[in-house]
This record gives sequence, C-alpha cells and structure tokens, in this order.
Amino acid sequence: MAIKGHRETIIDKLYSIFQRKNSDKKFSETTYGVHIPNWIPTERSLEAIRDQNAVEEKLLKFYVPMEDGCFGFRTFINHLSYIFNITLTDLELHFQDFTRYENEIIIYLYCWNRRDTNCVKALTLIGESVNTPEDDQVLYHILNRQEAKCQLTLNIKPTSKFHFHGDLLRHSTNQLIVRNSDWLSCSELSCFDSFSVWIFNSKIIEFNIEFMIEQWYSVWTPKWTLAMIELIFINIDDFINRVRERIPAGLFANRSEETIEGPDGVSHRIKYSIRRGDGTIGEFLVENNKYLYIKARGNTDISLSTFISMTKSMM
Repeated sequence: MAIKGHRETIIDKLYSIFQRKNSDKKFSETTYGVHIPNWIPTERSLEAIRDQNAVEEKLLKFYVPMEDGCFGFRTFINHLSYIFNITLTDLELHFQDFTRYENEIIIYLYCWNRRDTNCVKALTLIGESVNTPEDDQVLYHILNRQEAKCQLTLNIKPTSKFHFHGDLLRHSTNQLIVRNSDWLSCSELSCFDSFSVWIFNSKIIEFNIEFMIEQWYSVWTPKWTLAMIELIFINIDDFINRVRERIPAGLFANRSEETIEGPDGVSHRIKYSIRRGDGTIGEFLVENNKYLYIKARGNTDISLSTFISMTKSMM
C-alpha cells in the first residue's frame, strides 16, 4: 500500500502540472535532450553496472501550455529525474526571445547549482539578431551567474560596447566555444579561464597574434591550455620570423611540416615547438593557413592532433 500510495502521489504531481483547465488553451511543443542510463536487469552487482557507465541519449517531446513555457519544466524534470534516473545535461537558450526577468528565472532554474537540484552541464547562448544595449546587459547577467562546468557556447552578436572582461565568468567552464567572434579581441581571449578555447570566424589582427606569442615567450602564460583561432589567412613562418626579430636574445624554435589526407581532403600543417626560459614548451600549429592551434601549457597529455580532431567534430 505504501508503494501504491507513493506512485499515486507522483502521478498526481505530474498531472497537476500538465492538466488542461479548459479546452481553449494553446499548447506549444518543446523538445529536451536528456541522458537515460541504458540499464538492463542482470545478475551482476550494482557496482559492476555502474562501472559500465552505459548511457544512451534520448529526446523527450513534451506539450506544455504556452503561458507556462519553460518555467514549469523544472519541477517536471525533477520528478522525471527521481522516477527514471535521468539528468538534464544541455540547455540551448535563445535569450532574445525572453525578457530580462524571464532570463533571470531561466538561469536560476536551470543553470545554478542548488542543494535540491543540479544545473545543466553545457549551456549554449544564441542571439539571432544584433544585440541592443539591453541585450548586452542580459548577457552580462547570464554569463556572470551560469554554472555550466563542462561547456559554454556563445553564438551571439553583441554591440561594440560589450566587453568580455576577465571576471565576467564567475564560474570557469572546461570548454569555451565562441562562434561569430568578430566582436572578440585578443586581450579578451587572453583572459579566458577555460581548459580549452575555440574561436571561430575571428577578426583578430595578425600583429596581436604575434604579440601574444611574444608575450608567451617572455614567460606570460594564459589561463587556458589549448586554443583554436580561425582566421581569414595566417602565415606562421612570417609570424615566427617577425617575433624572432623583436627578441634580442633570439628565439629557438623547432619547425615541422606535414601533409595529411583525410575525409575532408588534403590538410597541410606547419608546427613550431618553442622552448622558453623556464623550460615550458609551447606548440603553435597552423592548418591550411587558416586555423591556428596553440598548446600553451604542459599540464595535459592531449596532443594538438587530438585537439584538431576535436575541432573538426564541431565544424
């Protein structure tokens, strides 16, 4: 009886969220990505099942009242998580579709770690049109309060007055992806506090890239370890030669070159491995005179080849 009563309570809660009060109410369709453990009852121990970590991604499709939107979903997801052991992992937020107050509620419900629920692990912010000054302020609020620890993706078009200053992200994320990054400066890139950074469609000028390499050689180290910068055109040989000319003691760099045939065609790569005074070895690789890959720290076993493969999966 206790189990039956408990199930009825849960069903009542779910029904109370989605019950229709009248026949004229309009409903909108919402799709959420969740991870559902691919669990099959066996005679194995619970520990062995957990060690397998078999996870299958599913899409759940819901129909919710339009006036409730995404705000009533937090309670529903909590109930689903309790019943089926599922976790909300990704959130794609088109922040311009909501008011500032609504964005604040969404970030609080889905992107804050609280005692009663976990926040999303990956957050994607999308702006369909060029920001207004008010949109910039909304972005400041979202970025300062979100706690997506795995991945943060920015596909935004801020105004010229928007600045991605160093303390904007109160909580660092492991992977930071910036698309349509013509608004992003090299000084802002140097302030990023993520393990790996991807900058697509960058308008950073050549001199600033050279200056960043020169700063790195002078024992400045960014907080990030791996970075990719997509440029219109880049000649790494000219870069390194100009940096050499500005360093009185000279710069010793090991140059390598290779051509690789892959699924996307022929890829030409030139890499410089540079050792600076403190013994740190940095790697600077350019692929097809367009993509600059940087390994600025020695705190990882991830090679630039692996990092390049990760990048291609995002294109």
